[in-house]
Amino acid sequence: MADRTFSLDDWEGRKRALQPVLAEAAQAGVIAEAQSAPLADFLLHRGVGVTAAVAPLNGDVRHTLDEPVAADRATEDEESESPRFIRGYHDILITIGILITLAGLAGLTPYYVILAAVLVLSEVFVRRQRLALPAVVLTLAFTVSAFYAVSSLYVSMTGTPDLFGAASEKSDALIILVCEALLLGAYYWRYRVPIAFAMLCVSAVAFIVSAIAAPFLGPLPLETAAGRGIGPVFIGLFGLILFVIALYFDLSDPKRLTRRSDVAFWLHLVAAPALLNAVFVTTMNRSGGVGIANLPLSASLTLIAAVVVLMLAGVLLDRRAFVTSGLLSLGYAVAGILETGARGGLWGRISDQFSVVVLVVGAIVLIIGFGWRTLRFGLLRILPERMRTILPTLR
Repeated sequence: MADRTFSLDDWEGRKRALQPVLAEAAQAGVIAEAQSAPLADFLLHRGVGVTAAVAPLNGDVRHTLDEPVAADRATEDEESESPRFIRGYHDILITIGILITLAGLAGLTPYYVILAAVLVLSEVFVRRQRLALPAVVLTLAFTVSAFYAVSSLYVSMTGTPDLFGAASEKSDALIILVCEALLLGAYYWRYRVPIAFAMLCVSAVAFIVSAIAAPFLGPLPLETAAGRGIGPVFIGLFGLILFVIALYFDLSDPKRLTRRSDVAFWLHLVAAPALLNAVFVTTMNRSGGVGIANLPLSASLTLIAAVVVLMLAGVLLDRRAFVTSGLLSLGYAVAGILETGARGGLWGRISDQFSVVVLVVGAIVLIIGFGWRTLRFGLLRILPERMRTILPTLR
């Protein structure tokens, strides 16, 4: 019987990590091969285990078809950031069924029915079966359906024509955000899914920033005000607060052994695009809101500098979310530089410019991905010892 202090996915993960280690012990003659399985259960019951099996640094790492799946160990790069998504194809099959079911309900029923369906599915697949990928999808579905369900209920009760338009008060949006945060808090309390806690943080921070920004944005609709004047400043503030919260979870679990690391992953996934969007919108506004065809070279270089800073922060924190979030803006900035060259006669065809943008962005991704550990090691070496000790462990 499994130790009740571990969830099923933790137990199975620890057992899979132990198997190749015990297999090597059996090959070395330390234990008999028949003792591997009972010894793994014994050690896990006593709280002994490994979080990941370390691949050998040399030797032949090729495997035959007769070897167990556990022999395909994760590399050090893969182990450094491994949010729990899938434990098997069963997760994928259930997720496909969930998405199709919710899509059908969305076309036939109001949002509160979808919300109720999400809760029923969460009881089965999150609370009882603890499936990783369905938990992520259902949490996101709950976040969206709860928002629209509360919004539609608020409209029907108050008669507000447009919650986020010019005819509405900013307080209407704040009430919706409070209700959303409360519902997400209840969802996390019930199911204890890391992404639910992350979405709770996102909703709470969105409420705080919106409350601060409301007096400054005036009567403009929120979506319009966000792109004008000091709107991008508040988007940046939103991303910065989320980044600080994610940094707290990262630094409190530098070896990434707990679910705090998963919470940090989801928060970084929201914070990085928000920060980059603030820089992007501010740069475009200062350039007169021009399109890519008229983007000044200085604006393109500013965007590239912002992406580089985010990527370096991602390398230091060992978070690839910072790299992936900047790809679109990086492509936009490179395209702006090429467009400037085209006006000077350097690039004549749009197809050439597009191909160069794709080539440059793809090459940067491959270079950073392949040399991730080397780049991180080089950056950590130039930092003070005190900073190196608090950053996530170099693997």
